[in-house]
Amino acid sequence: MKIEQYKIVESHDSYTLENKVNELLTEGWQPYRGLRVAIPVEDGQLEARYTQIMVKYKD
Repeated sequence: MKIEQYKIVESHDSYTLENKVNELLTEGWQPYRGLRVAIPVEDGQLEARYTQIMVKYKD
């Protein structure tokens, strides 16, 4: 199968990301590879950033 659409979903907390991914799953999107968690320093504070790539396949 060929990827038809590609979307990056991001949130600062895992609960919100989970909700976004679950909603996209109902719309036919599929997770692509694994979840990514980055913890960059912003304004002197650590701030988690959760990212999941979602794709739609062409039949």
